[in-house]
This record gives sequence, C-alpha cells and structure tokens, in this order.
Amino acid sequence: MGQTVLPHTPALPLRLSLELRILSVLQTVGAMIEAARLERGMSQTELSRRLGVSRSTVIALEKGTAKVSVGTVFE
Repeated sequence: MGQTVLPHTPALPLRLSLELRILSVLQTVGAMIEAARLERGMSQTELSRRLGVSRSTVIALEKGTAKVSVGTVFE
C-alpha cells in the first residue's frame, strides 16, 4: 500500500517558535520553584515574604506566567 503523505505545513514563524520555547522554559522553572517550596514545607505566602515579592508574583512564577525580571527569578 502507498504511504500517507501529510499536507505541507510551514514552520512556525521564528518569533512564535521562540516565544513558545520561552514559555516552556518558564513553566519548567515554575514547576521547579513550586517543587522546591513544597519540599521545604513552605507556603506561597512565606516564600513571597522571603523573596520580597507579592504572593501573586509567586503564584505567577510557579505557573510560568510571570512577567518579572530575570533577577527576581534567580534571587
């Protein structure tokens, strides 16, 4: 039998591809932050106090949706 040929799909535009990779990295870093926090038995509130940021920033960091500086993430 013949092979199934899929229709040609153009590659994602470079900018969109880069944005998707950045989002993936942010989500991975966020999961690592959450795992480390939970491993230490720390609440989001306590972590936010220790970092000097709001609890909503910690939530956004853990979800990978935060729009914060790189310095805040790696502090």
